[in-house]
Formats: sequence, C-alpha cells, structure tokens
Amino acid sequence: MESNNINEIVGYFRSGYKNNSKNYIGLELEHFIVDKATGKNIDYFGECGIEEILKALIPYFEDTIMSHGHIIGLKNKYMNITLEPGAQIEISITQQKRLTDTARIYNEFYSIIDPVLSVQKYKMITMGYMPRSRVDELNIIPKDRYKYMDIYFGNTGKCGKNMMKGTAATQVSIDYSSEKEFKIKYRVASILAPILSLMTDNSPVFEDGLYPKNMLRQYIWENVDCDRTMTVQSLDDPDFGFEQYAGFVYGIPQILFSGAGNDFYDKEKHLPRNIYAGRKVDKNDIELILSMVFPDVRLKTYIEIRVADSMPIEYVISYMALIKGLFMDTDRLELLIGQLNPVKVADIRLARQELIDKGFDGIIYGMDVKSIIRKMYDLAEFQLDADEKGYLKTLRDIIYGNKTLAQVYKSKIGRCT
Repeated sequence: MESNNINEIVGYFRSGYKNNSKNYIGLELEHFIVDKATGKNIDYFGECGIEEILKALIPYFEDTIMSHGHIIGLKNKYMNITLEPGAQIEISITQQKRLTDTARIYNEFYSIIDPVLSVQKYKMITMGYMPRSRVDELNIIPKDRYKYMDIYFGNTGKCGKNMMKGTAATQVSIDYSSEKEFKIKYRVASILAPILSLMTDNSPVFEDGLYPKNMLRQYIWENVDCDRTMTVQSLDDPDFGFEQYAGFVYGIPQILFSGAGNDFYDKEKHLPRNIYAGRKVDKNDIELILSMVFPDVRLKTYIEIRVADSMPIEYVISYMALIKGLFMDTDRLELLIGQLNPVKVADIRLARQELIDKGFDGIIYGMDVKSIIRKMYDLAEFQLDADEKGYLKTLRDIIYGNKTLAQVYKSKIGRCT
C-alpha cells in the first residue's frame, strides 16, 4: 500500500502541470496588526481584537471561514484572507500573469482594511518578526490545527512558539510544466534560498530587542523541527524528483489527522506510512500530508518559495519580479547555477550560516555572495518584459548598497538612541 500511496502523491504533483508555467506567480503576504501608540500586537480575542476586525470586513467578501463559532478567514474571487497562529493576517492572491495585477489586488485589500484599523488606532505592518510584543503575550487563534502544532513544536525545538506567533513571511509560488522543469526549478530555488533570505531580511528585532545577526527567521526555523524544515535531504539524490519528495513527506510524523470534519492531535507521532497503511490516500489526505512539512521550498501542485520576510508591498513586488525573471528560462537558470561549485545539502546549510554571520561579505558556493546576486539580477532583467523590468529597482537599490531592510531599521534605531 505504501508504494501505491507514494504513486498517488506523485500523481497529485503531476496534476499541477501548467503549459504557461513561466508567466504566472502567486503571493502570500503576512502582516502584524499593532497598536499605533505602543507598537504592540493586537490579540485575536477581545472587544477590539482581530476577530472584530475580520467581522468588519465581511461585507467585502463572498465567503466567511469559521472555527468553533469564531471567524478565522474571508474569501473572494481574487484573494483569501486567513490568520496565522498568533493572529497574523495573511492575504493570498491568486496567481496573476502581470505583477501590476498583483499590486492592484493587494491595494484593494489595503483600501478596505486600513479604514477599519484606523477607527481602533491600529495599523498593519510588514516585518519578519513582530517589533514590540513577546510571544508569551499572545494567544493561539481558535483553530485546532494551530493548537495541536503548538503542542507538538513545544517538544521538538526551542523556537516553535516564536515561529508560530511571532513571524511573518512573504511566500511566492511558481508553476512547472513537467517533472523535468520541476527538478530544475526546485533544486535552484533550494540552492538560492539562503541568498533570497538575506536579500529580503526584514527582521531587525527579536522579542523586543535588536537582533545582532542576519536572517532571524532562518535561525528560528532551524530551531523548530529539523526533520520537516530547511532543506529536503533527498535533494542530494541524483534522481531527485516527485517520487523522492513524496517519500520525504510520507516519512514525516503527521502532527494531526482529520476525520468527520475535524482535526485530531496525533499524540503517538505516527508516520503517514503507518496511518494510511490499510487504505489509499485521497486528495484531502495528500493535502494534509503536504501541509505538515515546512522546508524553505515546498511542493504542492506548484513550487512555494518560503524564505522571504514580510516586507512593504513595493519591496514584495520587486522581489516577485526577481523570482519571475529568474525562473522563466530553465536553460539559462541552469547556466547560472553551473557557475557555482557543485552544491550539496550540506553546502546549503553552510551557506545559510555564512550569510547569517557575515551578510553581504559572505563567501558561498565558491563565490562571494554579492557577485551571485548581481548575476541573478542580470538574468532576471534579461528575461523580463520591458514593462516589468522596472519593478526590480526597488529591492535591488537597497541590496546593491549592501544593506537589508533589517539593517536600515537598526541603523535608524541606533541614531535615535
């Protein structure tokens, strides 16, 4: 039965093939809602909590998502509004062909939520880690999945609750037209993940104190659950593809399982290969299995690049332009990676630590990181249409100055103290 279920998961991945895979890109962007006066995060519960904010937005959406009698999400044709465990608000924008459409949809969302927040003297901010609150001050939202994950990660690493309640990310998704194209895109995205994390570092604060290094979210994820985070170990397999990724997810404890419309905590930490030993997995089973792993690059019916911090929308669109341009032509992408030393999973781990410690002065894969970044931008600019090349400038300008958004924030705080 295990081999049959692995084949079912592989079939699910193949159902994601898209012929126009180079043109579309999706976005998930997480935000903190904070008090304007104190900078503290607003909790889900309470008379003026996040739940009340969502209630005020209901007229603008077609569907309302509930859990235990509480509202936890909203949905319409172009966007989903959901909550992360600590009541971070996430907007998921359906894949768009033009970046200008992604920006337009985001701005529509901002235009409806900002007046609601202003009434309460709140504001929505984009940072990789909350600036003033501490995780122990915040409640988990009323969603069973997050309650069970909080319990589970309390026993697997020292930063589980920080990841759950204190972080916010920018996640972009790209498509693939075949398994061959997937292999190239997934491998390159994994190799570039530490660099993309540095370029989008917007986490200057950790538990209300300045963080002295780079890429805080990478440090946090590395201390959540090493079996299901960071880089997929089977990437070193010369034949790495759908089957190897399916084997990876099928061998990870599931945390929870579903039945009768509810989620249940898997106290025994069963592997999917044990849970589904007697039956064939269906689509819902597969989607649950895939959602229980959190590598830097995750596979569903698309490739999800998860390493970027939450950033202001102009930087997000600039980052999306880089990703879109980079991954448009897999032949040129392979040529770019071919200029680096052969890369194994251990090399990606070393690159991550090098950039955490040294930032833009780091040497990774046999080359200084600044040179790799310039090659990445050269390729993206070559690939993008004339009307989208301009989006590269916003993020590129700050990076070419050897700074990150986190460093800019810390320098401003330093001048004020």
